[in-house]
This record gives sequence, structure tokens and C-alpha cells, in this order.
Amino acid sequence: MKIKYKNYLLAITVILIVIFGAVAHSGNVLQGRFSMPINFTTIDTDTKPNLKITDISVSGTGQLQITQKNASAKIVTEKGGTTAIYFDGTLRKTYNWSTLADQSFRSITGQSTIYTDVLDGIYTVEACIDASNLVEESNETDNCMTATAGFKDGFIIYETTNVEQGLEWFDENREEALLEGEDDSKYLELQGTVMAIESDDVIVLIPEGYEELGIAHAKDLTYCLALIPTTFDHTYPSEKVLAKRYINEADVPQNFSSHGQIFSSRIKSNLDGDLEDVLTNDPEGSLYASSPSSCSNSHEFTHTLFYEAPTAWATEGFAQYSQKLHQSGSNSALLECYEDGYTDENGEWTEYATLLADDIDYDSSMCLVELIDEIYGRSALLAIADRLEMFQNGTLTDTISPYYHFVYDVLDPVIGEENRNYLLEIFGICGEEGFSW
Repeated sequence: MKIKYKNYLLAITVILIVIFGAVAHSGNVLQGRFSMPINFTTIDTDTKPNLKITDISVSGTGQLQITQKNASAKIVTEKGGTTAIYFDGTLRKTYNWSTLADQSFRSITGQSTIYTDVLDGIYTVEACIDASNLVEESNETDNCMTATAGFKDGFIIYETTNVEQGLEWFDENREEALLEGEDDSKYLELQGTVMAIESDDVIVLIPEGYEELGIAHAKDLTYCLALIPTTFDHTYPSEKVLAKRYINEADVPQNFSSHGQIFSSRIKSNLDGDLEDVLTNDPEGSLYASSPSSCSNSHEFTHTLFYEAPTAWATEGFAQYSQKLHQSGSNSALLECYEDGYTDENGEWTEYATLLADDIDYDSSMCLVELIDEIYGRSALLAIADRLEMFQNGTLTDTISPYYHFVYDVLDPVIGEENRNYLLEIFGICGEEGFSW
């Protein structure tokens, strides 16, 4: 009987060894009557915690935010560690972990955020977790993170990688330029580290090192936003004004705008000059006209309202007239329009150019819009602006001709055929034999 019992015991042992060996070899999970699966291939390899700073950001009210994380499967048992924050290389503040309300960063893969005081300028911020080297970590080289961050004049300043925002129009035009073999230099993208200057209404993207210039532009666009849509009785077409200033390797300054977006490119020396103007508060600099009652970006800003019209000279006419109304000291503001011509900033007389699509005259285009405002009243000008908006929204199609739509769908419903003919004769668009086109 003892021999038989031993044989049974041996047989059961062999069977169990075979089953567990097969499972361990295949990595499969035992299932069946057991509610908890067993996986023989899952092994915890984290033997030490790994603390790191994962984000440096600024809140909408200018408060610096430091996100710290335990990127491991090991709990940080130490409670007396510290996180240090440096501004421009100088220690600004040290936080003892024991005083922090949120201890999530000590848990497995946990993280939490330190909220500091409101920033009072622009700084190179460095944040270091476990600054006293209390915790023995699996990686001691990733405790610190550095970024430029700030808060000034109501704008938050931070590094961003989201440089493609709002660029659908931009990308489509660049692709079209490339297909047609045209110069696409004005569509070059921002290079290197990009800084965002942002408020509730405006965001400016600009290369690192030009933050003060970006702030000046953001302030100016805020002035534009308060002035120009009100003048033309229009709601701004996007949630925020987006402006991008970037360095263009081609020695040709470029400005172009679309639906709620303004793009400006300059070679580096030009951008450096604009920054110097801001830093020295040059009264004749690029942003000389920027104030609550005047905006230096009035022309391009107006293009974001009227970015598409039946004729280019209608678009440029509104932009130039807006510049005359809203940009003090500009050439447009010094130009005087009459029924048969205009005097420029030097007092020289010029007869109006013939307004044709292939030969845009900015000053003559402006005077066309100004004469409508002066002769037929602001209500007529606003009604024409509404008609232009209908065109760009697709209500008025361009299947016939742009001139047809400008005359019959924009001017005629507002000022009538007789008045329309009077204006068009002045600018050479129609004469005794009919329309020039």
C-alpha cells in the first residue's frame, strides 16, 4: 500500500510540473475556476523612484505653474525633500514637500502642480525636484526643467510648440504657390523656440528673444480690436486675433492676412530694428502709432475683417481707409481726397488712377471708400461693408465676374445706379461707352 500511494503522489507531482512549466513557457494566463488570472511573464522592474519636472506653464492670471511627477512604479517614501525654483539662475523659492497640500507626486506614476506667486516679468525659469538629493532614484539626471515664462502688461508669456494653430488658410496658399512655381518665401514657418504672448483676446507667436516686441504687438492688436470692428459695425470673425511674426531669409518684407489671422515676416535685421524701437520707445519706430486711440496694425487688422472681396481694390480701399481713421501720423492719415484727385503727405496733387484688378492703386482705392463715407454717409459705408461680408461668406458667388458683383450686388443696392455711375466715372471704371471691363 505504501508503494502504491507513493506512485500516485509521484504521478500527480509530475502532472503539476508539466502544466506549470507549459504555462510559464508560453506566457499564457491560467484561467478557469480562479477569478484572479496569473501571469508568469509580468515582472516589476522599477527598483527605485524617478522624480522629474514635466511642465512649466503660466496660468491666465500670470501664476507660474510647476508640474512634478514620479515616473516610476515605486512610491516615494521620503517626505522631507524639496523642489527649488530659479529665476535667471538665481534661487527664487524652495518648497518643502511636507508643506505641500497635494502629495500625489510621491505615489506610483502620480503627479501634482505647485502654484507659485504671480510673475512680475519675463524670466528663464528652472525648476528642480529633489533639489537636496534626498531620494535615491533610478535616474538622477532628469530632475530639472528650464523654460522661458512670464507675465507682463496683462499678457502671459510661454514657450509653445503649437505653431500650426489657425494656419489652414496659410497652408493652402503655400501649397498653391508651390504648385504654380511661385516664390513661397513668405510662407516660411517659425524656426527654433517659439514664444506665445497671449491674453483673452489676442495671441502673438514670435521667435524666442523677441518677447518684448511680441508684447508691443499684442497690446497694439488689443487697441485694434477695440477700435476697428466698432467703426465698421462688425463682429470679429474668430475667437482671438492670431498674429505671427517670423524671420524670413528672403530680403523682402511680407505682410498678409486672412480670417482672424495676421502674418508678418522680416529678415532678422529688420526684426532686430523693430525690437530696438520698442525697447527705446522710439517715437518714429514701427509701432509709433500704438495707443488706445490708434493702432499701428490697422491696415492688416482690417484685412482680417474684409479678407475677400469681389475686387482687390475694394479690399485695399477699406484697409487703407481704416488706416487713415485709426493710425495717427500714417501716410494715409495725411492724404486728402477730393472729387477729382488727392494730395499726398507732401501736399502733391495726384489724379485718381483707373481702378482695375491687375493695377491696384492703394491711395485711389482708399479715396473711393472715403468718398462713399463722405458723400453718402457712414450708414451707406456700413451697408457696403455688410455686402462685402456676404460675398466672402459665399452668399454672393463669383461665377459671373468680380466687377459685376461689386457694381450690381454691392454698390447698387446701397447707393443706387445713378450714384454708382458717378463714382465709377471718377475712378475710370466706366465711361461713355460703358464699363471698362
